[in-house]
Amino acid sequence: MLAARAMYRILPASIDERVESYVKEIKREGIIMIHDFLPSDAFEAVRQEYKRIADNPTSWNVFARGCNTQQLAFINSLDPAIIPNASTYFFKNPIIHGIFSAMEKSALQDLRVTMAFERLIQGSDGKHDPETKFHSDIFFNTHKAWLYLDDVTPEHGPLAYVKRSHILSPRQLIAVYKDSCKENEGSRRIPAEEIARRGLVETLCVCPKNTLVVANTFGYHRRVQGKAPMERIAAQIAVRVHSPFQLLLRSRS
Repeated sequence: MLAARAMYRILPASIDERVESYVKEIKREGIIMIHDFLPSDAFEAVRQEYKRIADNPTSWNVFARGCNTQQLAFINSLDPAIIPNASTYFFKNPIIHGIFSAMEKSALQDLRVTMAFERLIQGSDGKHDPETKFHSDIFFNTHKAWLYLDDVTPEHGPLAYVKRSHILSPRQLIAVYKDSCKENEGSRRIPAEEIARRGLVETLCVCPKNTLVVANTFGYHRRVQGKAPMERIAAQIAVRVHSPFQLLLRSRS
């Protein structure tokens, strides 16, 4: 983790002046929320394309998450002809790409990129959704963006993020080391006591539709358990470097 963070710091970054203020906030807080991200006509065009595929079961990959259900329609498996506006206005959006390139310190073509429409359906059978516990996705900086296509309330199962938890601290390193010496659930789960000891608090991403959220998912985050049968719908992009030691790999290639 320390080596990956050191390599990240020495990598040069090119920052488009249009996204400079957004990049500064993500670096400081770990997350940013941008309301009214798209012009209203562009947003509605994206939303209508989501609706066009929403009732087609062949479009969706379905994942059981405890009592909840996550459905993802991956863009690379959809006919481009049915999502021209989503591709233009969101998935190829220059502001989003500028943020990712600056934060990941790489052009998007050099990153692992996943693009999808997402539908999260809240259940009520009492089964525990492991994603409702705070966790850190991986041991190095990595980023994800959501454009919410409907209003998000606490009943919709919003994202919760602990601001500044993406900044390494001695307490965090000690906890990570202790967890590494025992079995774990893959992505490291974060107890509430650790967050409290660091003097941090969670922020709920409750927001109106057409809000863009970009988060460093090395930071602590979870989704809140909502109320059945509410749905949270979004377009999302996740990016990650192939290796946090890419500068070293480049120098050897």
